[in-house]
Amino acid sequence: MTPKLYMNEVSPAVRAVLMTAKALNITLDLKEVNFQEGEHLSPKYLKLNPQHTIPTLDDKGLIIWDSHAIIAYLVGKYGEHDSFYPKDIEKRAVVDQRLHFDSGLISHILKEIMNPIIYGASMDTSHDFYEKTIRIYDLVETFLVDSWIAGNYLSIADFSLIASISTLNIIIPIDPLKYTRIVRWLHRSEKETFYDANRKGLDKIRNCIQYDYVQVQDRICKV
Repeated sequence: MTPKLYMNEVSPAVRAVLMTAKALNITLDLKEVNFQEGEHLSPKYLKLNPQHTIPTLDDKGLIIWDSHAIIAYLVGKYGEHDSFYPKDIEKRAVVDQRLHFDSGLISHILKEIMNPIIYGASMDTSHDFYEKTIRIYDLVETFLVDSWIAGNYLSIADFSLIASISTLNIIIPIDPLKYTRIVRWLHRSEKETFYDANRKGLDKIRNCIQYDYVQVQDRICKV
């Protein structure tokens, strides 16, 4: 039975799962959740995921939500090797740190971006929002000592952070002169076949949002 993924491509977390599946050559049965119509609050969906979030994975009755948990599971269950999520305890610790960085810090900024798009709410972005995003870029730049986010190998931390950072880049563009490592990393990612799973959602966001470098102007459209 093909694993089901409840999703909406506008979500960076969903795109992290889609990129992981693409890299693992896994076919997922995609079930789009329409937030504007309240499908995430339906009794059926709440029974599946009481937290009513996306992505949610249903693999033969095993229900998992939170993208970071899902992508680790997919590698462990379906990966032909462990290179995307190393079993080596030291390497895995670095990957885990990057994943927690994404879930603990970046996700809060992304919610400010994504909620107006998904729910049709007003977007209130301030100078504080801008400063927090720049701080994230500063930290990601320091991570990229090697080719990829957790070292010299591609990992699930890359799939997670690529989705997040490429989304932030639409709102607060990355300065290519200041963040040369991030720019190289994103360009390197764009050449990989897995990146195709990130493009459609990014295009949806790009079509919905106008921005300048500090203040974001609302232009919400249906996704």
